[in-house]
Amino acid sequence: MPLSSSFSSRRRLLVRVAAAAAVVAVLCAYASVGEASSMGQACTKSSQQEDCGSELVCTNRQCTACTETSDCDEPLKCFEGRCVRAKLWEQWTALDTVASIAAFVGAMMAAGGGLGGGGIFVPIFILLAQLSAKDAVPLSQGMIFGGSIVNIAMYYPEKHPTILGKPKIDYNAVLVLQPLMLAGTIVGVILNVIFPGWLIVVTLAVTLSYATLRTARKGRRVWNLETEQRRIKDEQTALREQRRLQASPLVANEHGNGHANGNGNGHDPEHQHGRMQRRRSSQPVDPLTHCKPGTTNEQRAELAELLEEENNPWHAIRWIFLVWAFVSAFNFLRGGKAGSNSIVGIESCSPLFWTLTALSFPVLALVTLYIARRLVRINDRKEALGWQPLPGEITWNQRNAYLYPFMAAIAGLMGGLLGIGGGMIMGPLLLELGMLGQATSATSALTVLLTSSSAALQFLVLDLLLLDYTYWYASLGFVATFLGQTVINHLVKKYKRASIIIIVIALVIGVATVLMVTAGIINLEQDLKAGKSMGFVDFC
Repeated sequence: MPLSSSFSSRRRLLVRVAAAAAVVAVLCAYASVGEASSMGQACTKSSQQEDCGSELVCTNRQCTACTETSDCDEPLKCFEGRCVRAKLWEQWTALDTVASIAAFVGAMMAAGGGLGGGGIFVPIFILLAQLSAKDAVPLSQGMIFGGSIVNIAMYYPEKHPTILGKPKIDYNAVLVLQPLMLAGTIVGVILNVIFPGWLIVVTLAVTLSYATLRTARKGRRVWNLETEQRRIKDEQTALREQRRLQASPLVANEHGNGHANGNGNGHDPEHQHGRMQRRRSSQPVDPLTHCKPGTTNEQRAELAELLEEENNPWHAIRWIFLVWAFVSAFNFLRGGKAGSNSIVGIESCSPLFWTLTALSFPVLALVTLYIARRLVRINDRKEALGWQPLPGEITWNQRNAYLYPFMAAIAGLMGGLLGIGGGMIMGPLLLELGMLGQATSATSALTVLLTSSSAALQFLVLDLLLLDYTYWYASLGFVATFLGQTVINHLVKKYKRASIIIIVIALVIGVATVLMVTAGIINLEQDLKAGKSMGFVDFC
């Protein structure tokens, strides 16, 4: 690549990252305005948080300003009549240092596999940073969002490792899988409220352990396949070298010039040809050279137009943004927490709440149906023109276009139930569908950006983010994600092993399993001591 082109590409990358950082800063500034005052409103002590918000206290059945720190719930303190949390820098401890280091390492690991890392961050914030789950979950989304911006900025300009001209991010896969996965998440979140804690912990342990084993086994299979391919290439190279050495004296004696071949330059044509073949084998394959026998030039020309249109991501990106905007707006309008209202005043569990919830499913299903039909139509036309899928490429035929979104819905349900993010769901699913490791990490990273941005935006507007914590950990996420992805990409290119990414995904899910189950068991123990019910509960 020319130096000017490389410099221009890096400059565009920095511009994208800077623009995304500016968006985050604007959103955080908006959130810092704070919640509307509830001063003077009627309240009860048992529902102080819902009636008065986090900054006011309930005194004599009325929302008032605090007068001393003892009026506020821990760990808040009274400052200028408001209950506020002490700034991170004012209460920094050794545990915060340990939590920061652990979160940084976790973000580096997650970035290499295109995962968000929420399954690692939330337990770290609860167990090490001593935050409540109510504070840890929004903070985790803020850190994930910060890292996902860097991830996408780095993945967006990259091309598929084995298919010429194809983006590394499979936008069609995200587009057709994301709507029903989000629909499944809605159901999963409701079940998360209804199910008892012990059942969620058991389901979490079984599900994530199974996902870890499946992903690790796939990583081992790919590693063994890469090792076998490398062994075969080494044997072929050794055989060609042996033939060259055996032929060398004969050639030298025949021509009497002491060279290893007849052209007098000391290079064996067969050896040069072998080196060229090995170099070509590592290059992306042009799909037009992989067509069915008998494909005409006219068919190739039309197929080239279809592939060029398909490789232009902006049509898919527009649809992805529309789905993201719909789901985000729906969540804002509907709200979610029982006993609270949405930002437009819709009360949780009201008839309007359940009406909006029910309407979301047919809308997301219709979007999926439209996209699936379009992908099937394009796939049928490509096959009619002689196109054949390359290894690691998902074929959007009738079966796959309708089955895979259904699988994504189940994965989304499990994610909502267990409290794990989009990357930890999408990554193993895409690997099961046959996608290559590099493409899986890039595609999964886009899913993480969509889910974390939607969640972080809601937490910002609802004033549930600890902004000083978010600034710090999002900054850590920025740096750790850049380093993590850079290191993993270097290892993959140096050792020519895409299986490294799959192994990293398995490792991250495994670590998240241990941490989340540990945090869940500790929480269960606290619930038992407090005498809380261990049975199913009413969502409302």
